Amino acid sequence: MVDRSPPTEAVTKASLEALHAWLNEAAEYPMVDAVVRDETTPDGPGERWFLRLTGDAKSVWSLWVSVHQRSLHLEAYFTPAPERNAARFYEHLLRRNRSTDDVAFCIGEEDAIFLRSRLALERVVPDELDRALGAFYTAVEDAFATAVRLSFAK
Repeated sequence: MVDRSPPTEAVTKASLEALHAWLNEAAEYPMVDAVVRDETTPDGPGERWFLRLTGDAKSVWSLWVSVHQRSLHLEAYFTPAPERNAARFYEHLLRRNRSTDDVAFCIGEEDAIFLRSRLALERVVPDELDRALGAFYTAVEDAFATAVRLSFAK
């Protein structure tokens, strides 16, 4: 049976402390251009951060990190909806979903493509956050060029 009760206050506090420490450390990573807190959100559940990342395949992109009651949500905008070759484009991303660890391509607002992941608050520790960042970075770098080529090819 799955425990659906919210994490204890101590777990939430420890998770937030680990997240804040990691965000400060991540700001120094070579692929992280900036770490910015969304000042319109409250502390704790609802809190949101943006990491601006640089890569080779996609030169600049953002990872949104949002604290929820039971989990940490991570999301990155990948591409707009495909203009052409939609079937091949979606097939490419669905096949990529099989090889991406704990991150998945999905369709979001206005049919845009996003990458999403979630960590239980109990798992919010620096090693897990590094692994999640690496999974997003790898997914973007590995899939972006082909996705753009398929989406905008004539």
